[in-house]
Amino acid sequence: MLLELVLTMAGILILLTSTLLLLLTLRIIRANTYSTLKWNLVLLLLLFFIIGYIYNLLTLLNDKLVLIAPLTMVAMVYFFGSIFTLITMYSIRTFTREVLGDYMNDEKALELFIQHTGVDPTLPALKQKFRVTCDKCQQSITYTFASIVKQHHTALEKGVQTVEVFGTTSYYLIPIHKCIDGRRGIPVVHDHNLELRSVEPSKLLFKSVV
Repeated sequence: MLLELVLTMAGILILLTSTLLLLLTLRIIRANTYSTLKWNLVLLLLLFFIIGYIYNLLTLLNDKLVLIAPLTMVAMVYFFGSIFTLITMYSIRTFTREVLGDYMNDEKALELFIQHTGVDPTLPALKQKFRVTCDKCQQSITYTFASIVKQHHTALEKGVQTVEVFGTTSYYLIPIHKCIDGRRGIPVVHDHNLELRSVEPSKLLFKSVV
């Protein structure tokens, strides 16, 4: 009995801590205008588990409070635990894709590119595909302006920069690819007509963790 009481009380404290951490995370997600619907479902399930644990604690202290058969309670915990895991994994997947820009279509990405750079939206090269070679792995990399915007969705100024030199406008862009040692950016320079003019040595952005 003592072990069950200790484990149940510890479980309640862990769930309360998890709820607090999720609430703090939700504040960050809302501040960055990401969807919180699925995370709210996770929060709801956490609250359900807290109620279930408290009920279990009360029944351990007083068996007269038992309203649900123990086996039924265990089955409910297993079932809702699996639902909790599914929704949590789906929420992580959705949030990761939102952060990486995978949910953004090309039209929206190009719209952001035009707003960020001020380029002429009628330029033919705006929807063109470009090809460069990584100096590290010799892999041929194809990119578009839309794909670069998606890759740098959360910090566009890091991947798309406008440079003015002697009254001439150029665009310094960094397409990213998965290289042999991690994520590498290949700096490229496009002229005022968005035509590719030069390619600089690649830079390691995120080292692979083995």
